Order: sequence, then structure tokens, then C-alpha cells
Amino acid sequence: MLKARHTIYVAVAAAAALVACGDASVGSARGLDFGTGGGSHGGGSGSSGGGGSNGATGGHGGGGGGGGGGGGGATVDAGTGDPGGGEVDSGAPHASANYAVSVDKPTLAADLLAKTDLTVSLAPNGYTGTVALSVVGLPPDVDASFANPSLTLDGATTATTKLTLTTKSSTAPGDLPFSVVGTAGGATKSAPSTLTVHSAITITIPQGVIGLGGTQGNPYKTAFGTYPITITAPQGISGATPVTVRFYNADTQSHEIHASAPGAGFPHDPGSIAPQSMDRLVRNVTMKGTYDFYLHDQNGPATVGRIVIQ
Repeated sequence: MLKARHTIYVAVAAAAALVACGDASVGSARGLDFGTGGGSHGGGSGSSGGGGSNGATGGHGGGGGGGGGGGGGATVDAGTGDPGGGEVDSGAPHASANYAVSVDKPTLAADLLAKTDLTVSLAPNGYTGTVALSVVGLPPDVDASFANPSLTLDGATTATTKLTLTTKSSTAPGDLPFSVVGTAGGATKSAPSTLTVHSAITITIPQGVIGLGGTQGNPYKTAFGTYPITITAPQGISGATPVTVRFYNADTQSHEIHASAPGAGFPHDPGSIAPQSMDRLVRNVTMKGTYDFYLHDQNGPATVGRIVIQ
């Protein structure tokens, strides 16, 4: 009877040990397999299981990401533990997004209704992966466009792309700081630059303008772009800080611009503009206001334009 009770006590103790040990299949803190003769079980989690203590026969190590060594006997070396089913952490460092962003022009300039380019470079510094590019800091009336808005780095080779900035007629003149931003691997890197917008605009007389069909009773209004062409005046517009207006004749025949505000710096052409040429007259407008013009060689306002400086 006493022997039976002792057997029951040992069975209950073993069951409790099983609960305490946990399940090696999920990489828990203790292994399941007993070492014969009292060897304890190796703990296991993370990258490897722990070694078991010494018993008569080696026990199995706990199941973690890798197997732990089992407990050996007094004269037995610890055995190799069984691997568990937990997630393995190899211990290798993760690649960091330590690339660098740079631009070839820390400052650049553009007139109104004009484009200017700069080159964006990404130095990998060991990073491999795709970097998304964007521009922050520019006002809505400056468009920014990348030739390639994302670049894939191979860890060693510098990658480049072109960024084009396009101003509108209404873009406010002055210095506009901005940054080119790269985003990858949870890291954001940037490079600063500044766009200087000049208060100057070139208006193009298009090829085949006479054939657009305008008449004095029903003039053609959009040959020179939007109607009206709205321009933001520089601070304190004057003779010292005017709005500079130039005309370019892209047609295959000569044309002459009629204008009637010489007191404000917007006079009539002194002669015709040759084909594929800039007008020799540069108009420096010194006052806010509305300025109408048309092709004088049509003998009246058949093809018209309008500038509003505000």
C-alpha cells in the first residue's frame, strides 16, 4: 500500500513538472523531455535553448529558436537539445537605411512660366532598397516633377534622377526654400535648396497665329496663353522693382506688338519682331494694373492678350 502511494506521488509530481516546463513546440522557457536519472530540462527561447543540469543521463534542451544542450550525467557531456518551434533570431544586424540625399544646386533661379532642373543623387552607404522621393516647402503655384520618383539602391552605386521645377505666371517672386526628401526603411533623409523666382515673364507669339481665325468683332484670346495672364507683383513694384515682360516670336513671319501704356512701362513696339526671335524691346512695367496688347500687323485687335498685375 505504501509503495502504491509513493507511485501516485511520483506521477503527480511529474505531471506538475510537465506543466511548469511548457511546450517545446512553441519555443517556451522549458523543454519537455526528461533526462533519465534526474537531469533537469534546458530552458529555451529566442536564439537558443539553455542547457539542462546533470543527471544520470542527459536530458533534452528546451525548445527555443535553436535547441538547447541536454543535461549530462556526472561523466557524460551535455547532449544536443531538440529544437523548438519558436521564431529564430539569427542575431544578424538589420540593414539600416543610412543612404544620403544631395542636390547639385543649392540655389537655382527661374522666371515666371519657366522651368529649371536640378540633379538629385542618392549615395547608398551600404543600403539596399527602394527610396521614394518628394519635395516639401514649395508653394502650390510651383510644380515639382521627378524624372523617376523612386530609386532602387544596390548598396554601392550612387543613383541619380532629374527634378524639374515649373513656375506659373502667378508665382510670387522671391526666394523659396525647399527640401528634396528621401524615404525608405523607416528613415527620412533630405537635402535643402532654394528657388529664386524672378519677376519676369516671356510671352510667346505662336507659330501660325494668323490662321487661328480671330477677328476684331470676335478676337482670339488664348494665342498667348491664358487670358488674362495673372502676375503677382513684387513687393513695392516700381522702376527699381518692375515686372519685366518680353515677347518671343515663334512664328515664321514677322509680328509687331501693339501696347498703349508707355507711362507704366508697357509701350508699343518700335518695329516688327523677326521670325524665331526675341523682341528687341524689353518692357519693365512699374505699376499694378491691366495691360492689353494685340498683333498690330493685323490692323486691329484680332488676336489679343491681357496681363493683369496684382
